[in-house]
Amino acid sequence: MFSRMFIVALAALALSSGLHTSAQRPGIPDQPLPAGQTNDPFPQPIARDEGVITVTLREFASLPDIADVPARMMTLVEEPSTGRLFVSDMRGPLYTLSPDGRAVTPYLDLLDPKWGVAVQSQGRERGLQSFVLHPQFAQAGTPGFGKLYTYTDVSNQTPVPDFTTPNETSTHDTVLLEWSAKTPSAATYDGGAPRELIRLRQPFANHNGGAISFNSTSRLGTSDFGLLYVGFCVGCP
Repeated sequence: MFSRMFIVALAALALSSGLHTSAQRPGIPDQPLPAGQTNDPFPQPIARDEGVITVTLREFASLPDIADVPARMMTLVEEPSTGRLFVSDMRGPLYTLSPDGRAVTPYLDLLDPKWGVAVQSQGRERGLQSFVLHPQFAQAGTPGFGKLYTYTDVSNQTPVPDFTTPNETSTHDTVLLEWSAKTPSAATYDGGAPRELIRLRQPFANHNGGAISFNSTSRLGTSDFGLLYVGFCVGCP
């Protein structure tokens, strides 16, 4: 939508400023058209103040720096039952935000050595790519209770990957991890180490990620409910 509006604005500017369209260029004879048709898509200049979009920007929340380097925010997820927001720093930390954005609380840090997740966040395209809460995250007695998932680039390349490429070289792996919180409503993650579900071998350092998501429109009892969708890219040179 924005690309199309930008093109239309340029066309309107050209016509209103007296520039020629392709059919009006000097030295190019006009081609006859059937009755009722025109080769001028904008016979009347578009008013400069027509359909103007006003953008208002305000700061909602601020994540902590790491070693004096600003956070690299990547994914924002809402927990429907409480209105609490979860947001990730691509370098590994996961925070919760209050609904008004004033309270920022560390929830889970993938950089903590006790988890054994060797987050690879060098460059602009590697790190904690995405995360998601199970639709039943806050519903006790359900299969998805306390379950959240992270999709992360890692420097360790063991065990053997589930998916690889014909490329003989590789730079890192991307892993899908399942975390199980004992008390989903707790201020910080209180579960154990994650369970590795999928490991992808990456042949290049860039184009690693992809989003992971549940279908937010599916309902309990449907075949799609609880299925986790994983997008990935194996990079390019």
